[in-house]
Amino acid sequence: MSTRHKAFLALGVLVAVLGTTVFLVNRPTQRPHVVLISIDTLRADHVGAYGYGRKTTPFLDSIAARGAVFEEVIVPSPSTDPSHASMFTGLHPLRHGVLSNTMLLRSEFETVAEQFKAHGYATAASVGVYHLSKRYGFDQGFEQFYQPTEAENRRTADEVNADVFSIIRSHSAASSDTPLFLFVHYFDVHSPYVNRDERSAPASDSSPAAMIDAYDSGIRFVDSRVQQVLGAPDQAGLGENLVTAVTSDHGEQLGEHGYSGGHADIYRETVQVPLILAGPRVRPGRIAQTVSSMNLPTTLLSLAGLSSSMPTPHASLVPLLEGDAEFVAPAEPFVVVGYPSYTRSVALRSGDLYFIRIFDAMGRTLNVGPASPRDSTDRARVMPASSAVVGDARVFTIPPIDFEAFEVTVDIALKAGCAATATLTVPPDLPLLTGLQVSGATRIVYANARLDPTFVQIRPAACAGEIEWIARPLLTPNRLPPVATSVQTTVATEFFGQVLSQRGVQPGNQLFDVVRDPLMLRNLLTTGMAAPDTMVATLRLFFEQNRTVAIAPTTRSPEEIKRLRSLGYMR
Repeated sequence: MSTRHKAFLALGVLVAVLGTTVFLVNRPTQRPHVVLISIDTLRADHVGAYGYGRKTTPFLDSIAARGAVFEEVIVPSPSTDPSHASMFTGLHPLRHGVLSNTMLLRSEFETVAEQFKAHGYATAASVGVYHLSKRYGFDQGFEQFYQPTEAENRRTADEVNADVFSIIRSHSAASSDTPLFLFVHYFDVHSPYVNRDERSAPASDSSPAAMIDAYDSGIRFVDSRVQQVLGAPDQAGLGENLVTAVTSDHGEQLGEHGYSGGHADIYRETVQVPLILAGPRVRPGRIAQTVSSMNLPTTLLSLAGLSSSMPTPHASLVPLLEGDAEFVAPAEPFVVVGYPSYTRSVALRSGDLYFIRIFDAMGRTLNVGPASPRDSTDRARVMPASSAVVGDARVFTIPPIDFEAFEVTVDIALKAGCAATATLTVPPDLPLLTGLQVSGATRIVYANARLDPTFVQIRPAACAGEIEWIARPLLTPNRLPPVATSVQTTVATEFFGQVLSQRGVQPGNQLFDVVRDPLMLRNLLTTGMAAPDTMVATLRLFFEQNRTVAIAPTTRSPEEIKRLRSLGYMR
Protein backbone atom coordinates (compact mmCIF):
# COMPACT_ATOMS: atom_id res chain seq x y z
CA MET A 1 0.00 0.00 0.00
CA SER A 2 1.33 3.41 -0.98
CA THR A 3 2.38 6.02 1.56
CA ARG A 4 -0.33 8.28 0.16
CA HIS A 5 -3.02 5.68 0.82
CA LYS A 6 -1.74 5.17 4.32
CA ALA A 7 -1.91 8.89 4.93
CA PHE A 8 -5.28 9.51 3.37
CA LEU A 9 -7.51 6.51 4.00
CA ALA A 10 -11.02 7.98 3.81
CA LEU A 11 -13.16 6.21 6.33
CA GLY A 12 -12.76 2.95 8.18
CA VAL A 13 -15.23 1.17 10.31
CA LEU A 14 -14.72 -1.21 13.20
CA VAL A 15 -18.07 -2.76 13.95
CA ALA A 16 -18.18 -4.04 17.52
CA VAL A 17 -21.60 -5.38 18.27
CA LEU A 18 -22.13 -4.54 21.91
CA GLY A 19 -25.90 -4.22 22.05
CA THR A 20 -26.39 -1.98 19.04
CA THR A 21 -23.31 0.24 19.38
CA VAL A 22 -21.24 0.80 16.27
CA PHE A 23 -17.72 2.25 16.58
CA LEU A 24 -16.60 4.46 13.71
CA VAL A 25 -12.89 4.89 13.11
CA ASN A 26 -11.71 7.82 11.02
CA ARG A 27 -8.51 8.12 9.06
CA PRO A 28 -7.62 11.60 7.86
CA THR A 29 -8.87 12.81 4.52
CA GLN A 30 -8.16 15.94 2.58
CA ARG A 31 -11.85 16.82 2.53
CA PRO A 32 -14.40 16.25 5.27
CA HIS A 33 -17.02 13.57 5.21
CA VAL A 34 -20.52 15.08 5.20
CA VAL A 35 -23.52 13.48 6.91
CA LEU A 36 -26.98 15.00 6.44
CA ILE A 37 -29.61 13.56 8.78
CA SER A 38 -33.30 14.31 8.31
CA ILE A 39 -35.66 13.33 11.14
CA ASP A 40 -39.07 13.41 9.52
CA THR A 41 -41.83 15.34 11.37
CA LEU A 42 -39.54 16.70 14.09
CA ARG A 43 -40.78 20.08 15.28
CA ALA A 44 -38.13 22.38 16.68
CA ASP A 45 -39.76 23.09 20.02
CA HIS A 46 -39.64 19.41 21.05
CA VAL A 47 -35.82 19.38 20.89
CA GLY A 48 -33.86 20.05 24.07
CA ALA A 49 -31.48 22.47 22.34
CA TYR A 50 -34.53 24.56 21.43
CA GLY A 51 -35.73 24.80 25.02
CA TYR A 52 -37.93 21.72 25.40
CA GLY A 53 -38.23 20.69 29.03
CA ARG A 54 -38.46 16.95 28.45
CA LYS A 55 -35.38 14.83 27.83
CA THR A 56 -36.15 13.85 24.24
CA THR A 57 -32.85 14.55 22.46
CA PRO A 58 -29.83 14.11 24.75
CA PHE A 59 -27.52 13.13 21.91
CA LEU A 60 -28.67 15.85 19.49
CA ASP A 61 -28.23 18.30 22.35
CA SER A 62 -24.61 17.17 22.69
CA ILE A 63 -24.05 17.92 18.99
CA ALA A 64 -25.70 21.31 19.50
CA ALA A 65 -23.41 22.05 22.45
CA ARG A 66 -20.33 21.80 20.22
CA GLY A 67 -21.96 23.11 17.06
CA ALA A 68 -24.26 25.81 15.73
CA VAL A 69 -28.00 25.96 16.41
CA PHE A 70 -30.17 27.90 13.99
CA GLU A 71 -33.07 29.17 16.06
CA GLU A 72 -35.50 29.99 13.23
CA VAL A 73 -35.50 27.71 10.18
CA ILE A 74 -38.48 27.79 7.82
CA VAL A 75 -39.36 25.05 5.34
CA PRO A 76 -41.16 25.94 2.08
CA SER A 77 -43.77 23.20 2.47
CA PRO A 78 -44.75 21.09 5.52
CA SER A 79 -44.69 17.77 3.67
CA THR A 80 -42.04 15.13 3.12
CA ASP A 81 -41.33 15.04 -0.61
CA PRO A 82 -41.70 18.76 -1.43
CA SER A 83 -39.55 19.74 1.54
CA HIS A 84 -36.83 17.19 0.80
CA ALA A 85 -36.83 18.13 -2.88
CA SER A 86 -36.14 21.72 -1.77
CA MET A 87 -33.54 20.54 0.75
CA PHE A 88 -31.76 18.67 -2.07
CA THR A 89 -32.03 21.32 -4.82
CA GLY A 90 -32.22 24.63 -2.97
CA LEU A 91 -35.32 25.46 -5.01
CA HIS A 92 -38.85 26.28 -3.91
CA PRO A 93 -41.56 23.68 -4.62
CA LEU A 94 -43.10 26.07 -7.14
CA ARG A 95 -39.86 25.81 -9.11
CA HIS A 96 -39.07 22.11 -8.93
CA GLY A 97 -42.76 21.15 -9.19
CA VAL A 98 -42.90 18.59 -6.37
CA LEU A 99 -46.00 19.94 -4.65
CA SER A 100 -46.99 16.78 -2.77
CA ASN A 101 -45.79 13.30 -1.96
CA THR A 102 -45.57 10.83 -4.84
CA MET A 103 -44.75 13.50 -7.41
CA LEU A 104 -41.58 13.12 -9.49
CA LEU A 105 -38.46 15.18 -8.82
CA ARG A 106 -37.45 15.58 -12.44
CA SER A 107 -33.87 14.90 -13.51
CA GLU A 108 -33.42 18.43 -14.87
CA PHE A 109 -33.17 19.69 -11.29
CA GLU A 110 -29.68 19.09 -9.94
CA THR A 111 -29.36 17.76 -6.40
CA VAL A 112 -26.73 18.33 -3.75
CA ALA A 113 -25.77 14.64 -4.08
CA GLU A 114 -25.04 15.16 -7.77
CA GLN A 115 -22.86 18.13 -6.86
CA PHE A 116 -20.89 16.13 -4.28
CA LYS A 117 -20.49 13.27 -6.75
CA ALA A 118 -19.23 15.67 -9.43
CA HIS A 119 -16.58 16.87 -6.96
CA GLY A 120 -15.29 13.34 -6.38
CA TYR A 121 -17.29 12.32 -3.32
CA ALA A 122 -18.75 8.88 -2.79
CA THR A 123 -22.49 9.30 -2.23
CA ALA A 124 -24.95 7.09 -0.39
CA ALA A 125 -28.37 7.30 1.25
CA SER A 126 -30.79 5.30 3.37
CA VAL A 127 -34.41 6.44 3.72
CA GLY A 128 -37.33 5.38 5.88
CA VAL A 129 -40.46 5.91 3.77
CA TYR A 130 -41.49 4.52 0.39
CA HIS A 131 -42.26 7.79 -1.40
CA LEU A 132 -38.85 9.34 -0.71
CA SER A 133 -37.44 6.84 -3.17
CA LYS A 134 -35.95 6.06 -6.57
CA ARG A 135 -39.39 5.84 -8.09
CA TYR A 136 -39.89 9.56 -7.45
CA GLY A 137 -36.40 10.72 -8.39
CA PHE A 138 -34.82 11.13 -4.95
CA ASP A 139 -31.89 8.84 -5.76
CA GLN A 140 -30.38 11.37 -8.17
CA GLY A 141 -26.65 11.60 -7.51
CA PHE A 142 -26.49 8.72 -5.04
CA GLU A 143 -24.29 5.75 -5.95
CA GLN A 144 -25.92 3.68 -3.21
CA PHE A 145 -29.56 4.23 -2.28
CA TYR A 146 -31.44 2.09 0.23
CA GLN A 147 -35.22 2.37 0.61
CA PRO A 148 -38.31 0.42 1.66
CA THR A 149 -39.48 -2.25 -0.73
CA GLU A 150 -42.66 -1.77 -2.75
CA ALA A 151 -44.56 -3.82 -0.17
CA GLU A 152 -43.46 -1.59 2.71
CA ASN A 153 -44.81 1.78 3.73
CA ARG A 154 -42.02 2.71 6.11
CA ARG A 155 -38.96 1.31 7.83
CA THR A 156 -37.75 1.67 11.39
CA ALA A 157 -34.61 3.54 12.37
CA ASP A 158 -32.97 0.21 13.14
CA GLU A 159 -33.56 -0.93 9.55
CA VAL A 160 -32.26 2.37 8.22
CA ASN A 161 -29.17 2.10 10.42
CA ALA A 162 -28.44 -1.42 9.19
CA ASP A 163 -28.06 0.08 5.72
CA VAL A 164 -25.96 2.95 7.07
CA PHE A 165 -23.54 0.53 8.72
CA SER A 166 -23.33 -1.41 5.45
CA ILE A 167 -22.57 1.80 3.57
CA ILE A 168 -19.77 2.68 5.99
CA ARG A 169 -18.31 -0.82 5.84
CA SER A 170 -18.27 -0.90 2.05
CA HIS A 171 -16.78 2.57 1.85
CA SER A 172 -14.05 1.60 4.30
CA ALA A 173 -13.29 -1.58 2.38
CA ALA A 174 -12.59 0.49 -0.73
CA SER A 175 -9.42 1.71 1.04
CA SER A 176 -9.30 4.99 -0.78
CA ASP A 177 -9.01 8.63 0.19
CA THR A 178 -12.46 9.39 -1.24
CA PRO A 179 -14.65 11.38 1.14
CA LEU A 180 -18.27 10.37 1.71
CA PHE A 181 -21.54 12.30 1.46
CA LEU A 182 -24.19 10.36 3.38
CA PHE A 183 -27.91 11.15 3.66
CA VAL A 184 -29.91 9.42 6.41
CA HIS A 185 -33.68 9.75 6.75
CA TYR A 186 -35.69 8.54 9.77
CA PHE A 187 -39.48 8.25 9.70
CA ASP A 188 -40.20 6.96 13.22
CA VAL A 189 -41.47 10.28 14.61
CA HIS A 190 -44.21 10.49 11.95
CA SER A 191 -47.76 9.46 12.79
CA PRO A 192 -49.22 7.04 13.66
CA TYR A 193 -47.19 7.50 16.83
CA VAL A 194 -45.88 4.55 18.82
CA ASN A 195 -45.05 5.01 22.49
CA ARG A 196 -41.85 2.98 22.80
CA ASP A 197 -41.55 3.85 26.47
CA GLU A 198 -44.52 1.66 27.41
CA ARG A 199 -43.33 -1.74 28.57
CA SER A 200 -46.72 -3.36 28.04
CA ALA A 201 -49.12 -3.14 25.13
CA PRO A 202 -49.98 0.48 24.23
CA ALA A 203 -53.01 1.77 26.10
CA SER A 204 -56.09 2.98 24.29
CA ASP A 205 -55.64 6.45 25.77
CA SER A 206 -56.12 8.97 22.97
CA SER A 207 -55.89 12.08 25.13
CA PRO A 208 -53.69 15.00 24.04
CA ALA A 209 -51.21 14.13 26.79
CA ALA A 210 -50.93 10.52 25.60
CA MET A 211 -50.46 11.69 22.01
CA ILE A 212 -47.61 14.00 23.02
CA ASP A 213 -46.06 11.24 25.14
CA ALA A 214 -46.04 8.92 22.11
CA TYR A 215 -44.69 11.65 19.81
CA ASP A 216 -41.87 12.42 22.24
CA SER A 217 -41.13 8.72 22.59
CA GLY A 218 -40.51 8.53 18.85
CA ILE A 219 -38.10 11.47 19.06
CA ARG A 220 -36.22 9.84 21.93
CA PHE A 221 -35.99 6.57 19.98
CA VAL A 222 -34.55 8.26 16.88
CA ASP A 223 -32.11 10.29 18.97
CA SER A 224 -30.65 7.04 20.31
CA ARG A 225 -30.30 5.68 16.75
CA VAL A 226 -28.51 8.81 15.60
CA GLN A 227 -26.14 8.23 18.49
CA GLN A 228 -25.43 4.72 17.22
CA VAL A 229 -24.23 6.18 13.92
CA LEU A 230 -22.34 9.21 15.21
CA GLY A 231 -21.75 8.64 18.89
CA ALA A 232 -18.93 6.12 19.22
CA PRO A 233 -16.53 6.86 22.10
CA ASP A 234 -14.81 10.15 21.21
CA GLN A 235 -15.95 9.29 17.66
CA ALA A 236 -12.45 7.78 17.34
CA GLY A 237 -11.27 10.94 15.64
CA LEU A 238 -14.11 11.01 13.13
CA GLY A 239 -15.45 14.28 14.51
CA GLU A 240 -12.24 16.08 13.60
CA ASN A 241 -13.03 15.80 9.93
CA LEU A 242 -16.79 15.33 9.73
CA VAL A 243 -19.49 17.83 8.86
CA THR A 244 -22.76 16.85 10.54
CA ALA A 245 -26.12 18.45 9.75
CA VAL A 246 -29.32 17.42 11.54
CA THR A 247 -32.66 18.84 10.47
CA SER A 248 -36.26 17.94 9.58
CA ASP A 249 -38.62 18.35 6.65
CA HIS A 250 -41.54 19.74 8.69
CA GLY A 251 -43.03 19.89 12.15
CA GLU A 252 -46.31 18.58 13.52
CA GLN A 253 -49.60 19.81 14.95
CA LEU A 254 -50.27 18.38 18.38
CA GLY A 255 -53.60 20.00 19.11
CA GLU A 256 -52.67 23.53 18.07
CA HIS A 257 -55.07 25.41 15.80
CA GLY A 258 -57.69 22.69 15.99
CA TYR A 259 -55.73 19.83 14.44
CA SER A 260 -53.97 16.88 16.07
CA GLY A 261 -51.62 14.27 14.75
CA GLY A 262 -50.63 15.76 11.41
CA HIS A 263 -49.19 18.70 9.53
CA ALA A 264 -52.20 19.92 7.59
CA ASP A 265 -51.74 23.63 8.13
CA ILE A 266 -48.92 26.11 7.66
CA TYR A 267 -48.59 27.53 11.14
CA ARG A 268 -45.27 27.83 12.94
CA GLU A 269 -45.56 24.40 14.57
CA THR A 270 -45.50 22.76 11.14
CA VAL A 271 -43.04 24.97 9.23
CA GLN A 272 -40.33 25.65 11.83
CA VAL A 273 -37.73 22.88 12.03
CA PRO A 274 -34.44 22.36 13.87
CA LEU A 275 -31.11 22.78 12.14
CA ILE A 276 -27.95 21.82 13.99
CA LEU A 277 -24.54 21.90 12.28
CA ALA A 278 -21.18 20.77 13.63
CA GLY A 279 -17.71 20.22 12.22
CA PRO A 280 -14.74 22.11 10.84
CA ARG A 281 -15.38 25.83 10.26
CA VAL A 282 -18.49 25.73 12.47
CA ARG A 283 -18.22 28.10 15.41
CA PRO A 284 -20.30 26.88 18.38
CA GLY A 285 -23.21 29.11 19.27
CA ARG A 286 -26.76 30.10 18.45
CA ILE A 287 -27.84 31.93 15.30
CA ALA A 288 -31.03 33.98 15.52
CA GLN A 289 -31.26 35.05 11.88
CA THR A 290 -34.20 33.43 10.08
CA VAL A 291 -33.01 31.09 7.31
CA SER A 292 -34.52 28.47 5.04
CA SER A 293 -33.89 24.76 4.68
CA MET A 294 -33.19 25.68 1.06
CA ASN A 295 -29.88 27.18 2.25
CA LEU A 296 -28.60 23.68 3.08
CA PRO A 297 -27.18 22.52 -0.31
CA THR A 298 -24.84 25.47 -0.81
CA THR A 299 -23.95 25.49 2.90
CA LEU A 300 -22.90 21.83 2.97
CA LEU A 301 -20.89 22.18 -0.23
CA SER A 302 -19.18 25.28 1.11
CA LEU A 303 -18.32 23.57 4.42
CA ALA A 304 -16.63 20.86 2.35
CA GLY A 305 -14.63 23.52 0.54
CA LEU A 306 -16.52 23.06 -2.71
CA SER A 307 -18.13 25.58 -5.01
CA SER A 308 -21.70 25.11 -6.20
CA SER A 309 -23.08 25.48 -9.70
CA MET A 310 -26.65 24.80 -8.54
CA PRO A 311 -29.14 27.42 -9.80
CA THR A 312 -30.45 28.26 -6.34
CA PRO A 313 -30.88 31.77 -5.00
CA HIS A 314 -30.20 30.57 -1.46
CA ALA A 315 -26.69 31.41 -0.35
CA SER A 316 -24.28 29.46 1.81
CA LEU A 317 -24.65 30.10 5.54
CA VAL A 318 -20.95 29.53 6.23
CA PRO A 319 -20.31 33.21 7.08
CA LEU A 320 -22.86 32.85 9.89
CA LEU A 321 -21.32 29.55 10.97
CA GLU A 322 -17.90 31.18 11.11
CA GLY A 323 -19.25 33.91 13.37
CA ASP A 324 -19.85 36.81 10.97
CA ALA A 325 -22.67 38.54 12.85
CA GLU A 326 -23.03 41.16 10.12
CA PHE A 327 -23.73 38.65 7.36
CA VAL A 328 -27.30 38.61 6.07
CA ALA A 329 -28.10 35.68 3.81
CA PRO A 330 -29.69 36.90 0.58
CA ALA A 331 -32.77 34.83 -0.11
CA GLU A 332 -36.14 34.76 -1.74
CA PRO A 333 -39.09 35.63 0.49
CA PHE A 334 -39.95 32.97 3.07
CA VAL A 335 -43.00 31.69 1.20
CA VAL A 336 -44.70 28.51 2.42
CA VAL A 337 -47.19 26.50 0.36
CA GLY A 338 -49.68 24.18 2.05
CA TYR A 339 -49.97 20.51 1.24
CA PRO A 340 -52.44 20.34 -1.68
CA SER A 341 -54.81 17.74 -0.29
CA TYR A 342 -55.13 19.71 2.95
CA THR A 343 -55.19 23.38 2.07
CA ARG A 344 -54.54 25.78 -0.76
CA SER A 345 -53.29 28.40 1.67
CA VAL A 346 -49.92 30.13 1.31
CA ALA A 347 -47.89 32.00 3.91
CA LEU A 348 -45.19 34.67 4.01
CA ARG A 349 -42.74 35.25 6.85
CA SER A 350 -41.48 38.83 6.81
CA GLY A 351 -39.58 40.11 9.83
CA ASP A 352 -41.71 39.56 12.93
CA LEU A 353 -44.88 39.05 10.89
CA TYR A 354 -46.31 35.83 9.52
CA PHE A 355 -49.13 36.24 7.02
CA ILE A 356 -51.40 33.39 5.89
CA ARG A 357 -53.40 33.95 2.73
CA ILE A 358 -56.33 31.55 2.78
CA PHE A 359 -57.99 30.70 -0.52
CA ASP A 360 -61.19 29.50 1.09
CA ALA A 361 -63.00 29.67 -2.28
CA MET A 362 -60.70 27.12 -3.85
CA GLY A 363 -62.63 23.98 -4.64
CA ARG A 364 -65.65 24.95 -2.58
CA THR A 365 -68.29 24.65 -5.34
CA LEU A 366 -68.60 24.40 -9.07
CA ASN A 367 -71.48 24.83 -11.51
CA VAL A 368 -72.32 22.51 -14.39
CA GLY A 369 -74.77 23.19 -17.22
CA PRO A 370 -75.18 23.25 -20.99
CA ALA A 371 -72.87 25.66 -22.80
CA SER A 372 -74.56 28.80 -24.08
CA PRO A 373 -73.40 31.33 -26.68
CA ARG A 374 -70.77 33.78 -25.46
CA ASP A 375 -71.12 37.53 -25.76
CA SER A 376 -68.64 39.54 -27.80
CA THR A 377 -66.48 40.41 -24.77
CA ASP A 378 -66.05 36.78 -23.74
CA ARG A 379 -65.46 35.62 -27.31
CA ALA A 380 -62.46 37.93 -27.49
CA ARG A 381 -60.97 36.33 -24.36
CA VAL A 382 -61.46 32.66 -25.21
CA MET A 383 -58.35 30.49 -24.99
CA PRO A 384 -57.89 27.01 -26.47
CA ALA A 385 -56.58 24.21 -24.22
CA SER A 386 -53.62 22.07 -25.24
CA SER A 387 -54.10 18.33 -24.93
CA ALA A 388 -52.46 14.92 -25.06
CA VAL A 389 -53.71 11.34 -24.94
CA VAL A 390 -52.91 9.69 -21.60
CA GLY A 391 -54.10 6.10 -21.42
CA ASP A 392 -57.76 5.94 -22.42
CA ALA A 393 -58.34 9.67 -21.94
CA ARG A 394 -57.54 12.89 -23.71
CA VAL A 395 -56.21 15.28 -21.10
CA PHE A 396 -56.60 19.02 -21.64
CA THR A 397 -54.42 21.40 -19.63
CA ILE A 398 -55.69 24.75 -18.45
CA PRO A 399 -52.48 26.50 -17.37
CA PRO A 400 -51.85 28.38 -14.11
CA ILE A 401 -53.80 31.62 -14.10
CA ASP A 402 -53.03 33.84 -11.12
CA PHE A 403 -52.04 33.85 -7.49
CA GLU A 404 -55.46 35.14 -6.43
CA ALA A 405 -58.71 33.20 -6.73
CA PHE A 406 -60.12 33.20 -10.25
CA GLU A 407 -63.33 31.99 -11.77
CA VAL A 408 -62.63 29.63 -14.65
CA THR A 409 -65.24 28.84 -17.30
CA VAL A 410 -64.60 25.73 -19.39
CA ASP A 411 -66.65 24.70 -22.42
CA ILE A 412 -66.39 21.03 -23.35
CA ALA A 413 -67.28 19.90 -26.86
CA LEU A 414 -67.56 16.27 -27.96
CA LYS A 415 -67.48 14.79 -31.41
CA ALA A 416 -70.88 14.23 -32.99
CA GLY A 417 -72.79 11.24 -31.62
CA CYS A 418 -70.42 10.70 -28.70
CA ALA A 419 -71.14 10.28 -25.01
CA ALA A 420 -68.25 10.50 -22.57
CA THR A 421 -67.26 11.20 -18.99
CA ALA A 422 -65.31 14.24 -17.82
CA THR A 423 -62.99 14.55 -14.82
CA LEU A 424 -61.42 17.74 -13.47
CA THR A 425 -58.30 17.52 -11.32
CA VAL A 426 -55.58 19.76 -9.93
CA PRO A 427 -52.09 18.49 -9.04
CA PRO A 428 -51.42 15.97 -7.74
CA ASP A 429 -54.48 14.09 -8.95
CA LEU A 430 -56.87 15.92 -6.60
CA PRO A 431 -60.45 15.69 -7.88
CA LEU A 432 -62.62 18.72 -8.40
CA LEU A 433 -65.12 16.58 -10.26
CA THR A 434 -65.11 12.95 -11.39
CA GLY A 435 -67.31 10.89 -13.65
CA LEU A 436 -69.44 13.72 -15.08
CA GLN A 437 -71.60 12.32 -17.87
CA VAL A 438 -71.21 14.50 -20.97
CA SER A 439 -73.32 14.10 -24.08
CA GLY A 440 -73.32 17.58 -25.59
CA ALA A 441 -71.75 20.99 -25.24
CA THR A 442 -71.16 21.42 -21.49
CA ARG A 443 -70.05 24.40 -19.43
CA ILE A 444 -68.26 24.08 -16.09
CA VAL A 445 -67.53 27.06 -13.84
CA TYR A 446 -65.19 26.64 -10.87
CA ALA A 447 -62.75 28.59 -8.70
CA ASN A 448 -58.99 28.15 -8.88
CA ALA A 449 -56.07 29.79 -7.10
CA ARG A 450 -52.43 29.39 -6.04
CA LEU A 451 -51.29 29.08 -9.66
CA ASP A 452 -52.53 25.51 -10.01
CA PRO A 453 -53.10 24.17 -13.49
CA THR A 454 -56.31 22.20 -14.08
CA PHE A 455 -56.54 18.95 -16.02
CA VAL A 456 -59.77 18.09 -17.85
CA GLN A 457 -59.85 14.41 -18.82
CA ILE A 458 -62.34 13.12 -21.40
CA ARG A 459 -62.97 9.38 -21.69
CA PRO A 460 -62.95 7.81 -24.20
CA ALA A 461 -60.24 9.86 -25.86
CA ALA A 462 -61.81 9.36 -29.30
CA CYS A 463 -64.85 11.40 -28.26
CA ALA A 464 -62.95 14.51 -27.23
CA GLY A 465 -63.51 17.57 -29.32
CA GLU A 466 -62.14 21.00 -28.50
CA ILE A 467 -62.10 22.67 -25.09
CA GLU A 468 -62.17 26.42 -24.70
CA TRP A 469 -61.78 28.42 -21.51
CA ILE A 470 -61.71 31.91 -20.09
CA ALA A 471 -60.81 33.24 -16.65
CA ARG A 472 -61.77 36.33 -14.70
CA PRO A 473 -61.05 37.52 -11.14
CA LEU A 474 -63.36 36.04 -8.52
CA LEU A 475 -64.73 39.18 -6.91
CA THR A 476 -66.94 37.38 -4.38
CA PRO A 477 -64.51 34.76 -3.00
CA ASN A 478 -67.04 32.40 -1.43
CA ARG A 479 -69.65 32.32 -4.17
CA LEU A 480 -69.53 31.34 -7.80
CA PRO A 481 -71.91 32.93 -10.31
CA PRO A 482 -74.47 30.57 -11.80
CA VAL A 483 -74.01 29.13 -15.25
CA ALA A 484 -76.01 31.28 -17.68
CA THR A 485 -78.33 28.53 -18.86
CA SER A 486 -81.76 27.27 -17.98
CA VAL A 487 -80.31 24.09 -16.45
CA GLN A 488 -77.53 24.11 -13.89
CA THR A 489 -76.16 22.09 -11.02
CA THR A 490 -74.11 23.56 -8.18
CA VAL A 491 -72.13 20.96 -6.27
CA ALA A 492 -69.45 20.87 -3.63
CA THR A 493 -66.33 19.50 -5.26
CA GLU A 494 -64.87 16.18 -4.22
CA PHE A 495 -61.64 17.93 -3.40
CA PHE A 496 -63.28 20.32 -0.96
CA GLY A 497 -65.01 17.45 0.77
CA GLN A 498 -61.64 15.81 1.24
CA VAL A 499 -60.21 19.03 2.69
CA LEU A 500 -63.08 19.29 5.17
CA SER A 501 -62.50 15.72 6.29
CA GLN A 502 -58.89 16.59 7.08
CA ARG A 503 -59.26 19.92 8.81
CA GLY A 504 -61.47 22.95 9.21
CA VAL A 505 -61.14 25.76 6.71
CA GLN A 506 -60.46 29.05 8.45
CA PRO A 507 -62.85 31.88 7.56
CA GLY A 508 -60.26 34.39 6.38
CA ASN A 509 -56.68 35.55 6.16
CA GLN A 510 -54.51 35.62 9.25
CA LEU A 511 -51.62 37.77 10.45
CA PHE A 512 -49.44 36.98 13.46
CA ASP A 513 -46.55 38.59 15.27
CA VAL A 514 -44.48 35.43 15.81
CA VAL A 515 -41.96 37.15 18.09
CA ARG A 516 -44.50 38.40 20.62
CA ASP A 517 -47.01 35.63 19.89
CA PRO A 518 -44.94 32.52 18.97
CA LEU A 519 -47.90 30.16 19.33
CA MET A 520 -49.92 32.17 16.79
CA LEU A 521 -52.95 32.63 19.00
CA ARG A 522 -53.94 36.20 18.13
CA ASN A 523 -54.94 37.02 14.57
CA LEU A 524 -54.05 40.68 14.20
CA LEU A 525 -56.51 41.08 11.36
CA THR A 526 -59.33 40.68 13.85
CA THR A 527 -58.07 43.60 15.91
CA GLY A 528 -58.76 46.23 13.28
CA MET A 529 -55.34 46.12 11.62
CA ALA A 530 -55.57 46.70 7.88
CA ALA A 531 -54.82 43.88 5.51
CA PRO A 532 -51.08 43.89 4.71
CA ASP A 533 -51.21 44.92 1.06
CA THR A 534 -47.43 44.88 0.77
CA MET A 535 -47.34 41.23 1.84
CA VAL A 536 -50.03 40.32 -0.68
CA ALA A 537 -47.99 42.10 -3.34
CA THR A 538 -44.86 40.19 -2.31
CA LEU A 539 -46.70 36.88 -2.55
CA ARG A 540 -48.12 37.78 -5.95
CA LEU A 541 -44.68 38.73 -7.29
CA PHE A 542 -43.13 35.55 -5.90
CA PHE A 543 -45.74 33.39 -7.58
CA GLU A 544 -45.41 35.24 -10.88
CA GLN A 545 -41.66 34.63 -10.83
CA ASN A 546 -41.82 31.01 -9.68
CA ARG A 547 -44.87 29.52 -11.33
CA THR A 548 -44.43 25.94 -12.48
CA VAL A 549 -46.22 25.13 -15.72
CA ALA A 550 -44.62 21.78 -16.52
CA ILE A 551 -46.68 19.77 -14.05
CA ALA A 552 -48.11 16.65 -15.63
CA PRO A 553 -51.32 14.98 -14.45
CA THR A 554 -50.69 12.15 -12.03
CA THR A 555 -52.53 8.88 -11.60
CA ARG A 556 -52.39 6.98 -8.34
CA SER A 557 -52.94 3.27 -8.20
CA PRO A 558 -55.24 1.78 -5.53
CA GLU A 559 -52.14 0.48 -3.75
CA GLU A 560 -50.62 3.96 -3.74
CA ILE A 561 -53.79 5.49 -2.33
CA LYS A 562 -53.90 2.79 0.36
CA ARG A 563 -50.32 3.58 1.40
CA LEU A 564 -50.95 7.31 1.49
CA ARG A 565 -54.02 6.76 3.64
CA SER A 566 -52.12 4.52 6.02
CA LEU A 567 -49.66 7.36 6.60
CA GLY A 568 -52.40 9.93 7.13
CA TYR A 569 -51.94 11.86 3.87
CA MET A 570 -55.39 11.07 2.52
CA ARG A 571 -58.79 10.15 3.90
